[in-house]
Amino acid sequence: TMGLLDLQREELAKLRAPFNEQMRPLRSQLQAKRQRLMRLLLTNPTAQDSIQILLRQIAEDQTQLDRSTVEHLVTLRPHLDERQWRLMVEALDRERHSGRGMRRPGPFKKMEE
Repeated sequence: TMGLLDLQREELAKLRAPFNEQMRPLRSQLQAKRQRLMRLLLTNPTAQDSIQILLRQIAEDQTQLDRSTVEHLVTLRPHLDERQWRLMVEALDRERHSGRGMRRPGPFKKMEE
């Protein structure tokens, strides 16, 4: 566990709440586009132009989501000591490698323990 103090938990919660609200529509939009891509892949004949357009949009949305997430993480850093910061980044890296990516706040739950 990260061993957060009560004050740290409160500060992080205040920072995370608006970020999560801001990201919710982008995550939903990205999920909807991925579902639309799957439907397009199942059509016969496959609509290559539509698929390419959708892939470009998905890439742009994912880049925006990643950029916003990293910017948010940087705002959290001053509220953590070096050990806590390292644990959080390592947890995010494990989540990314497990296939969850940076789309979900999984490691934040661990921070609260």
